[in-house]
Amino acid sequence: MLGELFVKVCNQFINEGYPSDCVAGITSIYKGGDQTELKNWRPIANFRPEYRICSKVMTQRVNEFLSRVIGAYQYFGIKGEKAQHILSVLKELVM
Repeated sequence: MLGELFVKVCNQFINEGYPSDCVAGITSIYKGGDQTELKNWRPIANFRPEYRICSKVMTQRVNEFLSRVIGAYQYFGIKGEKAQHILSVLKELVM
């Protein structure tokens, strides 16, 4: 039952977009120091659970698809690839 409801909510988000009241609320969190100074506060977005869950599921599905499509020499933006490895590959290609 919960699975069916989840699928229905995610499909609604995909087909109709996220309602403006569903995405996030912004709250300020006090970091310390003088409370009258703006630099001592930081904003945090409070995403609603259904948005967070659907976004995570869609992100994972897109990443699974991209791993099948992106070529072996595509490194930038791929999770787990390190800049040091990329630089060593480039160095070998140039020399």
